Amino acid sequence: MDDKQFEDRMKLLKKSYDKVPSQFQLEKIVGQIESENQQLQAIEPIKKPRKNRQKLIVWAISIASIFILSILGTTYFLGNGKQMQRGSDGQYTFAEVFEAIEKDYPVVREKNRKLLKMKEKDYAELGFVNWADTRYNFYKKLSKDEDRKMLYLENQKDEYYKETLRSIQLPQQLLYTTMANETTLTDTEARKYISEYYDRSGDLINYYNNLFMEHTEDLDFVREGGNLESKTLFMNKDKLPQILQNAIDSAEIQNLGLKIVYNNVVFGFNSNVTTAKLENKVTARLLDYFTILHGKPFTYGGDLVHSIDETVFLLNTIEKTWSLADQQLSFFDELKGDYANAVYSLLKGSNSNPVMDATGKVNKEYRDTWLKLLENGPEFSPTLVYLKPIVDEFETSNWTVSKHWENLQFSEIEDAVNNSLYESFISTSDANY
Repeated sequence: MDDKQFEDRMKLLKKSYDKVPSQFQLEKIVGQIESENQQLQAIEPIKKPRKNRQKLIVWAISIASIFILSILGTTYFLGNGKQMQRGSDGQYTFAEVFEAIEKDYPVVREKNRKLLKMKEKDYAELGFVNWADTRYNFYKKLSKDEDRKMLYLENQKDEYYKETLRSIQLPQQLLYTTMANETTLTDTEARKYISEYYDRSGDLINYYNNLFMEHTEDLDFVREGGNLESKTLFMNKDKLPQILQNAIDSAEIQNLGLKIVYNNVVFGFNSNVTTAKLENKVTARLLDYFTILHGKPFTYGGDLVHSIDETVFLLNTIEKTWSLADQQLSFFDELKGDYANAVYSLLKGSNSNPVMDATGKVNKEYRDTWLKLLENGPEFSPTLVYLKPIVDEFETSNWTVSKHWENLQFSEIEDAVNNSLYESFISTSDANY
């Protein structure tokens, strides 16, 4: 989000404010948000992917929007037409609302930092921690605003507390909070939970991956013939720098596992633990997203990470699981891109696993896999859109030539993904939806 987009968002929020009666100084709050956004943009990331920095800024703007809109809504319903008076049961100033938050948030935050065995600087830079801190500091400033006269009900006070403390929870804590639910989550609730779990786990994965990249020379002693093996790495874990040992241990507690992908250390999701614990809390279809996440990454530098058979299994699981109804999942667009990358590598091959063999024919492994996909693929599989004409042409040329295969572009697979999702959704939805 650039400066112009930010200014447009602020103007829109100000217009919304003008339509609702209010008892606080919006200009003061908007000015503070603009100031904090400038500070965020001034922060230079250290050896971290640029997308994380952009994500951080977008989160900051989004939560600022949520803060203002929630305050506007509360003002409208509680202060519409008259000022609420003190004395009624269960009414609190915002300073009183914030008292319990101010007491417990720093304690929980520090406890979680120690669980992760991270330095404060690294911990504060995690996306979800920065998001939670921004929220906490915003509320802290509101609590000291002497011009703020609005009062809050008991349930609103409790909601502010629960949401603020939830915002600092680690992935494992989110898991146990969800397990404690007495009923199965609705699909909307489940999507929100899965998104939170994914985003916070993703922040940790990015941190761990970057950490091992920075310490790549410290892994040289466990390389055998220049190759890195996970078994050898774990056998020598106690000889690694303490910061790397801490990362491996804390990741495991958060249901994240270390694996070696093309000679690089990559952390990912451990779906077995998560799926088992949520079996009775999330519907089976949405639970399959954890199986999909366990398979990430699907590709690395254009090469398939998994065997061709394992890749086909993951692609089939995605096709059976995803739906346009799940667009509110925070990683939905990312998953579409991951899927398209895997399909492109499966159809076009890679340097390490080319489609054509030394005689100029399609490798038998690819040939058999493509034919199985055509035979067993689901009705709305994006893969089949381009696979059928490719196979038809190869078969007529004794598996040597296909113009469709030669001309296939990645953007065409992306289009097929979007079209197939739409067609599948329309076919399974009420016509009036």
